Order: sequence, then structure tokens, then C-alpha cells
Amino acid sequence: MPDTSNLFCWNMVTAGLGMNGRGEDTVRGRAVHNMFGRSQMGHKIKPHGVTFVALLSACSHSGLKAEGWRFFTKMLLFKIQIENLP
Repeated sequence: MPDTSNLFCWNMVTAGLGMNGRGEDTVRGRAVHNMFGRSQMGHKIKPHGVTFVALLSACSHSGLKAEGWRFFTKMLLFKIQIENLP
């Protein structure tokens, strides 16, 4: 279960699996569901913009359209804003 100290590492694993077409391993994994469930229950584990960029990218690279929409909806629920960088 990722916590705030290793969320960076978990985000990188998510991005790496997604870039190599293994987004299903990431998206349907137990860690992602535990993280979202616990953050909704008030625990300190909170996904941030990088988490959602990695998840949405993994869905895109792996053809997981329905899961991508589900995570996009969760991103709106958590009121996560992704910055546009120049």
C-alpha cells in the first residue's frame, strides 16, 4: 500500500508499466484500489496530479478507455487540478 513517502516511486512504476503497454497491471492492481478507497475514508494517502497523469497515460497506452474515464471522474471528485506547463 503506497503512503506519502513512497507515492513518488509508485507513480513512477505506474508510468513505466503504462508506457510499456502494461497499464492493465497497474489500473486493475490492488494498490490503486486501496489508495483511492483509503483516501476517500479520510486517511492521509491522497493521490495528486502526477498520480492521475500516470494513471490516465497508462490507460491511454493500453487501450483502457472505460478505466480512463473512471479515473478521470475520480480526479474531478478529488478536485485535482493538473497544471499546464509551458
